[in-house]
Amino acid sequence: MASIGEYGLDINSGAIASPNIAEDFMSYCGPRWMSIFTNNFLTNIAQLSPQVIPSGSGTAAPRMIEDEAMNFERDERIIEPLIHILGVIGVDGEIEVKSVARLETRYLRGNGRQTGFVAQLLDGDRVIAEDNVFGYESEGGTAKTPASSPDRRGHGKRRCAECGGDDREPQPVLFKALLRDAAPGTTLRIVKRGEVVWERRGADKPPRFNGASATLNDGGDLCLEWKLEGTATKGANIWVRWSNDDGTTWHALTVDQRGGSATIAAEQLPSGSVRFELLANDGFHTVRTTTDPVALPAKPPAVTILYPGPRARVYGDRLIHLWGTVSSFSSAAIDADGAEWFIDDKPAGKGLDIWVENPGAGGHQVRLQATDAGITGAATNEIEVLGERDVSFPG
Repeated sequence: MASIGEYGLDINSGAIASPNIAEDFMSYCGPRWMSIFTNNFLTNIAQLSPQVIPSGSGTAAPRMIEDEAMNFERDERIIEPLIHILGVIGVDGEIEVKSVARLETRYLRGNGRQTGFVAQLLDGDRVIAEDNVFGYESEGGTAKTPASSPDRRGHGKRRCAECGGDDREPQPVLFKALLRDAAPGTTLRIVKRGEVVWERRGADKPPRFNGASATLNDGGDLCLEWKLEGTATKGANIWVRWSNDDGTTWHALTVDQRGGSATIAAEQLPSGSVRFELLANDGFHTVRTTTDPVALPAKPPAVTILYPGPRARVYGDRLIHLWGTVSSFSSAAIDADGAEWFIDDKPAGKGLDIWVENPGAGGHQVRLQATDAGITGAATNEIEVLGERDVSFPG
């Protein structure tokens, strides 16, 4: 029934979670905690388990140990031209491709599992690039039926958490493939055991941009306009990125824009002098263009208090853990020492992860603030410090 299975201790506040009332956070119930089952599952994941290499003594190895064996895994640190394919494997095993885009990115497989499908790029009848199609479990669901791994047909099944059994109900699976963009090619396809299950041929000529502009309206929103020409412009999907270093680094802004214009709300925009890049994906080709620089108004940094949370209850006889994050809308680095904490408007300390003296029992206001480009941003949470009579232990 989603019980955590044993008592738990919150090292931030000293609070004790009882297995009689606390429930595993994957059950979407509360009060939330991590169960023995989830802890053991994460412990046994290879990606989270470092391998210890013995040095032959009780001290550190005197030299670097290198593995000269052939590496069959792609290097995920390299940014390279890739063909990014996203879609869904239906419960009947059919392939539905949702998006095809060519862009410079990293080969990020994540926790995807092989599905038995293979994506290929062809030039005529010759395969010039291919990659495994990786399936990804759904992140949603309920306590009764969390998603499980893809089965032999490539789709997932649901498992009943209450009875511990498998009701064998199939579920669609998201998939991703990343092909090397070796050449324009003529055909994209997905095969399984040599059989073509999906295929798309590119237009003779890719679409092309005939102008693009970026302006701000009276409300500070960004107005993008563009014009596409060519035979493959109908239904083209527009992605938008921004750069404040003349294109050395690009940051995602929005996707799935259609037609010839789009309006982006001011709160979603960065700040400073920014160029915008528009990428038009017609389902096979990707073409791009860049706007002239636009001067966006300065904005306060984004400030978030991670702990203590809103209306958190903390013990009165212990130090209080203050933990937060700060980020700049101009992508500039903000010094952690520039972040300042206040409790009831009184300075409590500087830094993003600190421990401070307890203000005493009762309600208090915790505030974190930081300044970027002369503008200050802040976040505030109300907390309750427990007195001796408020503290109770389970059992």
